[in-house]
Amino acid sequence: VICANDLKGVPLDFTLTGTPPFEFEYQNGNNIITKLSPIYSTSIYTNDYGNYVLNSISDANCAGTTSGMVFVDTISLPSSRITGGGLICEGDSALIQMEITAEPPYSLFYNNGSYNIVESNLYDSQIEVYESEAGTYSITTIEDMFGCKSDINLGFALVALKQYKNPEKNYVTYCGT
Repeated sequence: VICANDLKGVPLDFTLTGTPPFEFEYQNGNNIITKLSPIYSTSIYTNDYGNYVLNSISDANCAGTTSGMVFVDTISLPSSRITGGGLICEGDSALIQMEITAEPPYSLFYNNGSYNIVESNLYDSQIEVYESEAGTYSITTIEDMFGCKSDINLGFALVALKQYKNPEKNYVTYCGT
């Protein structure tokens, strides 16, 4: 699996037997690629999705037999949106809602402006948490089961404590008749 923004791609590993140098040919759909390798183990990197089939191989002396096929898939990057929060009294909490698009299980990384919070092994696309600490909550990243990380995390949730003054008791004393 390749993450949508992965420029390096995934390695396709080949283990070769015989006498170097080796020449092998593989195919991805309509593209036929020929490679040379002076060593027994080699990798090619691809960021193109599709079926990869090893067509032929030969070493310094003769042609060999091939086996193997691999399917490479490109998936969209995770994304998220955070909403909610509110003005709360000390001891209360505010509802924060997070909408996640990711291949589960995924990990959620968010913070409140003071410290980071990590939730792992999540499957739900809707996450609700109640927070009692004041701060501006935002999602920093989502990492899906393939290691793909979000590049779009929208919104924020502001949790603020109400500032209030304890009422003072006023006593009125009457003197006289």
